[in-house]
Amino acid sequence: MRRILLIPAILVMVLQTAGPGHAAGSQLYVATIKTVQGSFRAVITDPEMIEKAKLELAGGGDAGVPIGDLAWGDGGVNKGHKWHVVDLQFADFTVELCDGTAKMVDRDPAYWIDTVGYFCPWSGEVVKLKPVPTKR
Repeated sequence: MRRILLIPAILVMVLQTAGPGHAAGSQLYVATIKTVQGSFRAVITDPEMIEKAKLELAGGGDAGVPIGDLAWGDGGVNKGHKWHVVDLQFADFTVELCDGTAKMVDRDPAYWIDTVGYFCPWSGEVVKLKPVPTKR
């Protein structure tokens, strides 16, 4: 099983080294992530993370555990929710604290956003990936 509980200090280290790699002019994508209960949409800006999502969607591997900071509002992409994930990443390992489902975040967004601060659904799977139209 790929999900292993780690101490929070290791999670911080993983997040710091997996920072956004978005370059000006590169394509952004919106990923739809399905959890055991519900789904959500989030923007992916890091080209490496986009490739991981594409591979998972094509059946060529497991992108990892979706993870990102939580913020209020739908972020323009997470319609139907009062929250959104900021700059979705994929991690090999996360702590149990941020594991949950989209439905759990919907039921208590204040707890998830203001207390936990980030979301990493261990059951999360990429089920759709769409490029964000660029304005010219």
